[in-house]
Amino acid sequence: MRPRCTTTRPGMALLAIAIAIPGSVFAVNVDYEVGVGIEHDDNVNLSENDPISENILMPTLGFTVSQLGSTIQATAIGNIEYRDYLNNRFGDEFRSQLAGRLNWSVLPERLDFTVQDRLGVEPVNTLQPDAPSNLQQTNVLSAGPTLRFRFGPTVRGQAELRYVDSYAEETDEFNSQRIEGALRAIKDLDATTSISANLTDQHISFDDSSVSPDYNSYGFFGRYARSWTKLDFTADLGYSWLRYSGAGDLDRDSPLFRTDLVWHIAPRDTLTLDVAYEFSDAASGMLAGEPGVAGTGGVGGNVPGAGAPPLTPAPGAVPVQTPIPPDVSLGGATISSAAYLAKTVGLAYSYLGDRWDFTVAPFYRKYDYGAVTLAEVGAVDQNARGGTLGAGYRIRPLITAGVTATFESLSYEDLARTDHNRYYTLFLRQQLARNWAWRAELTRNERHSTEGGVSSDENIVFFGVTYTRE
Repeated sequence: MRPRCTTTRPGMALLAIAIAIPGSVFAVNVDYEVGVGIEHDDNVNLSENDPISENILMPTLGFTVSQLGSTIQATAIGNIEYRDYLNNRFGDEFRSQLAGRLNWSVLPERLDFTVQDRLGVEPVNTLQPDAPSNLQQTNVLSAGPTLRFRFGPTVRGQAELRYVDSYAEETDEFNSQRIEGALRAIKDLDATTSISANLTDQHISFDDSSVSPDYNSYGFFGRYARSWTKLDFTADLGYSWLRYSGAGDLDRDSPLFRTDLVWHIAPRDTLTLDVAYEFSDAASGMLAGEPGVAGTGGVGGNVPGAGAPPLTPAPGAVPVQTPIPPDVSLGGATISSAAYLAKTVGLAYSYLGDRWDFTVAPFYRKYDYGAVTLAEVGAVDQNARGGTLGAGYRIRPLITAGVTATFESLSYEDLARTDHNRYYTLFLRQQLARNWAWRAELTRNERHSTEGGVSSDENIVFFGVTYTRE
């Protein structure tokens, strides 16, 4: 069978823009990891009654890119994975994910140009199992300028303009273009504290507006941000509106609240709290890193992320570089055109010791779609609660064993349906030399639903070898 290879219209935007920018952008740091693995999956199609077993050969390429110069600041992390189904029960396929941000200081402290891109693998319909036939590549690209100026001697301002392109391989109603604008007035109260007033406006235009009409989203909020020695705190409070073109009965408005707290309790202990009450949609959630988007999950299933999306970073800010993930993870976002009111709470505690690592992260989220629902892709009101537990132990300096477990109860009130999802992974990893390593994993995924025909149990055994260039 011919391999399935997906391309996205803006997927290589970061690379193209980097090539177009002259000068120091080429002084970049690039790390990559090449690997090959073999996986046995006893239920690739996630069937309740007719499981299909497969052996899968998986060559992979992962990479990180960073550039932190005075003119160019950029980070990107991504994976490309080829899945060769050796028993030929499914067509071979490519999967890829990318999270990247590039900021070009055109005029230092005056004018920046920022590009952000998020590429991932998401389900076509979240109400159905994540079998290969129910997965698709998605991409969201954002690009535009930020102008900095002064309102007065103590108040600085920012004006932002962004063009955003959203694309899904199968879900055409997701495909859209939007124009976003923001005006901000910021006052620094002292070296660690600031307040700001923010006006935002975005117009969303869908390629196929017959499913969901085009709409505008308006918002106003105030922000308070403060950093202590061990504590960082940010909070937004305001109001927002959705106004639909030719469909006034769909209009909505709501208070807006977001808060983000990071507490470094001790050198080895960190506690984070994220709370949000705001309008969002699938494309915005992907850019912001909301729960369920690709890259926040685990091996083999719809593992939800913990916590609310981070607050929108300041223009020019670049995400912290992270280690190369071992493979392409599946997201659980509902890919549709429908906006929703998100109510999310996430708490996470992590401990990083000399031999022990430990993480616990409970979460709650509720998505209210209002009158705009697309049940055929799972865009219906939903409540989810659960958490993730993880622990790792260094048996020897170069050998680590560990376990992760995620539990989620997901209910759809309008459908009178509840899914109980459980994901468990045992792993063993060894660094053979400076550049060579291997890992073995045993994974069990369970989905038990009140809806007939979608429950499943899946067991995966994986072994892989990687070469890392740092």
